[in-house]
Amino acid sequence: MRRAIVVISLIALVLAGCGGSKKSNRASAYKAPQTAAGGGSSGQADAEDADAKIAARNLVTEVEVCFADQQDYTGCKKPAGTKAAIGSGPGQVEVTSADMATYTIVAHSQSGTNFTIAKDASGMKQTCDKPNAGGCKSGGTW
Repeated sequence: MRRAIVVISLIALVLAGCGGSKKSNRASAYKAPQTAAGGGSSGQADAEDADAKIAARNLVTEVEVCFADQQDYTGCKKPAGTKAAIGSGPGQVEVTSADMATYTIVAHSQSGTNFTIAKDASGMKQTCDKPNAGGCKSGGTW
């Protein structure tokens, strides 16, 4: 008898459903994240900085491929077949220094921030020259 009551109670709960017919209040409770002051300019700088970071990383790949053939970074300032916009202007990227075992790449964002990847005996370092602006974190890293 006890078992029958438990089974009937479970069946009643399943048939009743959960929460009745009330709709979720999730949509009305959602608050969109606030955007940065200054309209879309911060978002524009972030996008430009992201492009510069991509350009720097892509040039690192090309320089490393060049090194595989040359066994010296000196001849890899302008890797053969590069599609990078090589130069020192906004939207461009360049190898600013290279020697036997080290190099420095600087990507110049359209936003005015420079993103650097430097390889030396201790490894790779990523720095930028406008901390707390766009894609440059506090402390000048990215």
